[in-house]
Amino acid sequence: MSRRGPEIGACDGDFHDSDYPEPVTTRLRE
Repeated sequence: MSRRGPEIGACDGDFHDSDYPEPVTTRLRE
């Protein structure tokens, strides 16, 4: 699921949710 929203833009600006799996991005955000 590639969701591009304010949360990803603010927290993960250098990381693209489409390139990284959701579990990985969630782990990085924590």
